[in-house]
Amino acid sequence: MWAAVVEPVRIPDVRTATALSMFAVAVLLVTAASTCFQYLEAQDATLARHAEALATRLGAPEQPTTTTEGVDLSSPQRAFTAILGITLLREVVSMVAMAGVLLGLMRFMTNADLGFGAAISSVAATAFIQILGAGVTTLFHLITHDMRWGLHAGIFIEPMSSPFLFAFLQRVDVAALWQYVAAAVGMASWAGLDRRYGIIVGTVSWATILIVVFGGMSLLSWIMSTSVR
Repeated sequence: MWAAVVEPVRIPDVRTATALSMFAVAVLLVTAASTCFQYLEAQDATLARHAEALATRLGAPEQPTTTTEGVDLSSPQRAFTAILGITLLREVVSMVAMAGVLLGLMRFMTNADLGFGAAISSVAATAFIQILGAGVTTLFHLITHDMRWGLHAGIFIEPMSSPFLFAFLQRVDVAALWQYVAAAVGMASWAGLDRRYGIIVGTVSWATILIVVFGGMSLLSWIMSTSVR
């Protein structure tokens, strides 16, 4: 996985036979790191208030503190378990979706003969990039006690002034672009292509995901504004 950080063209050193185990390890590493980062931020009272206020503005449902059986869900252990479960599900879906988009565009743009095993292995190999980006962003949050700061374009606006725009601009992330490009360069090397093809395909894939996310968030914002009226 370290090869994806320093030299993405070495990603094909991992054969498709190890794709499943590579994917499992990547999911576990990213989930563990992301859960720890989120838990650390949740312990900061200022960040916790900002996150709750932003979630309310975005229309997120209020989290229950007890179940219908009266079980307390507000304990630190259960809060940590909830974060872990949600993060695990999100990472599995996001990695599979990322591999699918990269594979589709790589085949379409270069006519490369690649399988899903190569795509998922390349994406899994970039797990350290995702962890590094999340770690730096969390460090910024803990130092400044402000969710605005990070490696994304959201630093240019005030989160509470335009929560939907801020949530989208958080996706315009340097680490995310780096991860897409690194995975695509690995796939290009796997197909025997120059790394320039990977850079182009990775950038286009990243932009495609952004467009889809922007469309979805715009639709959600319109629905919420209509319901308020």
